[in-house]
Amino acid sequence: MRYDHSSLVRLGSCIAAALAVSACALMGGGGKPATLYQLTTSSVDPPLAASTSTPVVIMYAGSSFGRQSQGDRILTTSGNQVAYIAAARWAAPAQEMFDSEAIRQLQSGPARVTIIRDGAPPLSAYVLAIDVRRFDAEYTSASPAPDVVVEGRAKLMRVADRQMVGDWPISAREHAQANRVSEIVAAFDRATQNVTSQVAVRMTAAIAAR
Repeated sequence: MRYDHSSLVRLGSCIAAALAVSACALMGGGGKPATLYQLTTSSVDPPLAASTSTPVVIMYAGSSFGRQSQGDRILTTSGNQVAYIAAARWAAPAQEMFDSEAIRQLQSGPARVTIIRDGAPPLSAYVLAIDVRRFDAEYTSASPAPDVVVEGRAKLMRVADRQMVGDWPISAREHAQANRVSEIVAAFDRATQNVTSQVAVRMTAAIAAR
């Protein structure tokens, strides 16, 4: 079959349109201003009511994110391909919002702790760090909506003797209820709260065992 020039143009347009459809429809570029989103779990609650026990001072060294996910763009993956959701950004770097939720969970747990950051007095008894290796929305053939995956490791070191008293894998996978940015962000909310809660529970158990 032979095609004239106009037919080839139409055929090329159809192919381009087909490639843009599906989950990748959220991933392209665009000229309109980006809509900003935030993790709704990121506000820091006050610590639990004071007790007669002396709080354990924890220096939270913060989280480390991969280069692709640490900024304000919302990362998606599909097999070996990565892309960012078009016209949508985090209101603050993902790393900062994750840290806010981690601190909230640590302060809200059963252990009475005081969380400090680098350079803040008083001297800490432990140092906690979280390595976040995945923070993305993963598209698969199983569903048009992605699974949000948050994975990493948390490490707790005792300052007095520089001994590692905790080294735990952490992970959560939350399915977005629809292939819409608002639902994907809601899945990021749930996954972030899940993994930071895991850290708080494991840290509390490690400190209680010492």
